[in-house]
Amino acid sequence: MFTGIVECTGVVKRCETVGAAASLVVSSDLFKMDGVAIGDSIAVNGVCLTVVGLSGNSLEFDVSPETLKLVTGFVVGAVVNLERAMTLNSLIGGHLVSGHVDGTGKIEAVDEKDGNWEITVTVPSALN
Repeated sequence: MFTGIVECTGVVKRCETVGAAASLVVSSDLFKMDGVAIGDSIAVNGVCLTVVGLSGNSLEFDVSPETLKLVTGFVVGAVVNLERAMTLNSLIGGHLVSGHVDGTGKIEAVDEKDGNWEITVTVPSALN
């Protein structure tokens, strides 16, 4: 589970196709790597991914074909949001988020209102 509060950002260094899946490497000088281990869950742009490799300030993930079909933004040079999974002593400063992708939405409108952004998104009826 995640809170949905972004811990920091990283940059996609590699996203290579491996069969129908992909190998994703994200690097971040801001992400606290201490305590991160292979098998840990990290949210990358809100999507729960499992760490399969660690090297310096880089995290490596395997991305399933289903996730690749539903997620955009895993391209070299893209800035991505990173968040560690909650622990039992974590503050819940946001929401409880599983990070599992159930479907995709369509951005219908983006409007600036009083210095804030309002984004209207429609989702498939199966998700309502």
